[in-house]
Amino acid sequence: MKVDVVIPRHNEKAIIGMAKKLGYDALILLYPFEKLKQLKQVAHPEVKLLYGCLISKQKPKGVKFTAAPNPNRHTFEKLKPNIVYQLELTKNKDKTHYRLSGLDDVSCKLAAENDIAIGFSFSSLLDSKLPRAVLLGRMAQNIRFCKKFKLKMVLASFACQPYDMRSPHDLKALGISLGMTPIEAKMSIESLSACFE
Repeated sequence: MKVDVVIPRHNEKAIIGMAKKLGYDALILLYPFEKLKQLKQVAHPEVKLLYGCLISKQKPKGVKFTAAPNPNRHTFEKLKPNIVYQLELTKNKDKTHYRLSGLDDVSCKLAAENDIAIGFSFSSLLDSKLPRAVLLGRMAQNIRFCKKFKLKMVLASFACQPYDMRSPHDLKALGISLGMTPIEAKMSIESLSACFE
């Protein structure tokens, strides 16, 4: 099952329509907790939908799927979201011998212990003010960390607008160009399908 992760901005209908055109079987829609509580969750006949919560300081109870952008150590130790993403967006300059990619040995061990998936956001490449080459290099380093510690990887658009979404084929090609094997790239698009069971 091909799954994408999106962050709608009152444009759910357009995003679901785009997901169908691009060939996705399921979507995870992320909202802040206050909005998620008020939202009327609906089902779609052709695209499976799962509603999740964006967290930063505390993890709400009773939410099946949680995601944390720009995580820190507290996120890995205490909040334990299903997925963390936008690790590469720190504005600090990379060091001479390594990149500040948001992952290190400690955070990788915590992610492995707490079953946290590492997300790679395509919309970060489109929207970030950082040079694209810097972001791609940091993503490639994070993929090497994920392989070393056998962490679950997730390639998704994390798009707010339908035209920021990309097909599973495009995301797979990005993953391979960053250092994933074809099987790892395929699994990174399908790895969240277990959330729908």
